[in-house]
Amino acid sequence: MAKSKPKKTFPVAENLPPTPTARSSPLVASQPATTSSAAAPVGSVRILQLFILPPNAVARLGGSSTPLESYEWGEDPTIAGRSQTVIEPSVSFEIASDGSIRPYLPSSIRFHDDTLVRPVAPFLELWARVLDAGTERELPVTLGLLDRAKATMANLTFRVTAANRKAERRCGDAACSVEAQATSIGIDYARKPLLGISPNRPNSQPLVFFDKPVPLGFFQVIRPLRTTDIGIDLSVVRMRFTPAAGEVYSPPTATVAVAPGTNRSHTIVKLENRILNPQAAWAQYDGSYDRFRNPEPSDTYDGASSDPFPNISWGVVDDTCDVLVECDLVIDGVRFQAQSRIASAPPHFAPDRRPFVSLADDLKDRDQPLPKESAPLSDGETQAELEHRINDLFQRALEVASLFNVDANRSRAIGTNDNIPQIPGAARTDLGMMTSDDKPYADLSAASLQSVPHARLPLTDLVQTAHGQMADLDSMVTKLREEADRIRLIVRPPYAYLRELPPTPAAAPNPNFRDPRLPRDLQYDMRMPPFLRDSDATAMSLTHRQYDELMGLISLLEGKKKQMMAKAKSVATTSDSAPPMHEDTPIRRRVAEFLRSQNRAQTPPN
Repeated sequence: MAKSKPKKTFPVAENLPPTPTARSSPLVASQPATTSSAAAPVGSVRILQLFILPPNAVARLGGSSTPLESYEWGEDPTIAGRSQTVIEPSVSFEIASDGSIRPYLPSSIRFHDDTLVRPVAPFLELWARVLDAGTERELPVTLGLLDRAKATMANLTFRVTAANRKAERRCGDAACSVEAQATSIGIDYARKPLLGISPNRPNSQPLVFFDKPVPLGFFQVIRPLRTTDIGIDLSVVRMRFTPAAGEVYSPPTATVAVAPGTNRSHTIVKLENRILNPQAAWAQYDGSYDRFRNPEPSDTYDGASSDPFPNISWGVVDDTCDVLVECDLVIDGVRFQAQSRIASAPPHFAPDRRPFVSLADDLKDRDQPLPKESAPLSDGETQAELEHRINDLFQRALEVASLFNVDANRSRAIGTNDNIPQIPGAARTDLGMMTSDDKPYADLSAASLQSVPHARLPLTDLVQTAHGQMADLDSMVTKLREEADRIRLIVRPPYAYLRELPPTPAAAPNPNFRDPRLPRDLQYDMRMPPFLRDSDATAMSLTHRQYDELMGLISLLEGKKKQMMAKAKSVATTSDSAPPMHEDTPIRRRVAEFLRSQNRAQTPPN
């Protein structure tokens, strides 16, 4: 039977929390937040709080003048598609010459115009918590709401600050930051360029000169209209940030270099972008740990020179940035303020693949942690809902696994690990990692490794097969129930909460959490997710919430299996003709629901 998942969209950031019943909306370019086109109640309202939705958004660089249209993540319904994630067009906005918008539904999604990538340019909406006829409500700020609050668009002021501080953070000199600002009053609908320059600091050389700025994008207040179109309220106060083109800039010295390993000559930065100050501290950076506090990843600056000055940075910066959008609304001398943040990042490598740990997962882990002592099911949740949510996690893990070379990542992980003694019973961190010597962690039977003779990437093929099984709901539930101890063993736990850590590190790793003071807990091994690097350059894990939910479901399934076996044993000793007992599984639930629907259809009405 086909599995169906109701559609649900999320008007928040680009990488949103997957739900147990649907893939989430990526809000790629112009998807509006959910607003109502119904007429607002008449009478005055009192604004209590102002806020911007989404509070965090993602923009992506692109050289095309046409922004990427909005899309959602859906499921491929075909048999060959195996219910994997596909892209489905969603309502998008086109900005007219007068600054107003026209909503439409694209027929297809294009990511490139010839060789130029289309940028992801998110829209933001202004919302308010208001007191309306004695009731507090959260509503989008519309022209009608401003009328009722005795205000107009002229009461609004928008400030935008964009900054790239990567070079400043590496070399410790504020004069190597790149910053841009723009201000718009509410009735100014012109597109504002964000031209980044470096601040002047005593005894420092600015990296970016005032007369040679680095473009960081554009900001625009959208002209609201008192109308609706295809169900979208166009009177909502909206803004848009359009990121930069995806260029790199450097001092005049970053001309030509030879690529390590290939000895091929290449242009570092094109001539017209060699506009930065060669006397700035960033152009003298050499990554020495004696002089600098190098953040991780430590190798993310572009290249270094060779003789006669080895390892000196070429002084290259890109046009990515972080953006702070602020809005002020002043009514009768009272100022209301709202903020939203945007991360301007490189183009999405695989836009139809979902991360198994997203920004939303991290935020939920921080704001809604699961108590260790809580039951696996909470807030009236059913077992089926928990199974679907964990299955969605494994589906996302499969999508991530499809993007990288496990064999190459294993080699990198072995080279990254410190040469410390192996701990008996723990997963290997040396050349024995994910081999037949890595027992009992590695399941590398002859059948699994030799299914494709002379495979060039046997571990990559093996991981695809393993994750493919776990991405299927029925197979996943069976494996979690029948192989509970093994799943607990091969899933890497997250780092402990501070309250869980002992006063001094233990001699050996704790199977339930990792201790960052213990060198072994920092290293890579084959536990899931295998060989992936976290933001601090140590082995990646699930979030606390994801890990606890997975272990909770395993315990739930394991407990129900033991109860059923005990009941079956009891029945068998008292009756020779007892009916067969069946476990509560997803496929049995679907069959039972189908039979119930058939019975309802065949039952004549009273």
